This record gives sequence, C-alpha cells and structure tokens, in this order.
Amino acid sequence: MPEKPPEIGVLSTLALLKANFDESQDHIGMFLPFVVDAIAGLGSRSFITEDIASRLSSTFELEIPLHTVKTLLNRAVKRGYLQRSYGRYEIAEGLPESDLLARADNVRSAQMLLANAFLNFAHRQGEELTDAEAALTSIFDFLGRNHVSILLDEGVPDRLSAD
Repeated sequence: MPEKPPEIGVLSTLALLKANFDESQDHIGMFLPFVVDAIAGLGSRSFITEDIASRLSSTFELEIPLHTVKTLLNRAVKRGYLQRSYGRYEIAEGLPESDLLARADNVRSAQMLLANAFLNFAHRQGEELTDAEAALTSIFDFLGRNHVSILLDEGVPDRLSAD
C-alpha cells in the first residue's frame, strides 16, 4: 500500500477526536477498540500490560506509552471486558468481538469506490489522474487544504488546483 501523506493521519485523528467528543469520550478512549482487538488476538486469556503494548506496536504500528496502555486496560476492566488478578489481566466474558480489521477493510473498500468514481469523473473532465490511488490522494489533499473551510461552511473552490 502506498505511503499516505501525513495530513491524512491528522484528518483521521481529528475526525476520531470529534466523534469521541460528540459521544462524551476523551481522546484516550479512541484507542480502546485497538486495545480490544489486541486482547482478542493474543491467543491467551491472561496477559500483562507489556503484552498489549507489544501487540499494538506489531499489529497497528501504535507506540502507546505503557502508562496509557494501563489506563486503557483499566477502562476495559471497568467495562467488564477484563478482570485483574495479581498484576495480570484476564479476559472476562464481556469482551466484545473484535471487528476492527474487518471495519478497516470496509472503509478501505468504500474509499476505493469513491476513488474510482472520482477517477472516472476526472477523466470525463479532461483531468489526468493515473489510477484510483492517485484519485484518492487527490481527494485527501483537497480535504487537507480545505477542511477548515468545509467545517466552517465557508465554501470551497469550484475547481481543484495543483497548489
């Protein structure tokens, strides 16, 4: 998969923060689904904080400090997903099914449908885009440059520019 511009990660993070804020959650809470997925993929019912931090790193390339992972695991305990026992965590019956990777695949599929539709539109307009990835990058670049105007409903340019 081609490397994404850093703006895409920033936009995604801002969108997650806004969604969590709207649901009265804080910014740490947006990482709980990743932790649940890491727990589900361990293959063991008992683990320590470092096991989850390692899995977050290897699976999602998330380098979350141990004290933050511990905070997230404690939230999972409060929700009934885990139990604590002698410095270890044990999976409780309340741990939800993990569908994070499937949901990510669904989002990626939807993005590619959008990219292909945009690619077809651009070609009809005489614009040169090489493939769906270039179309998707163009969309994300546009959103990166104009997201504040879009959010504030200040309007956006009628035509994409190269700058």
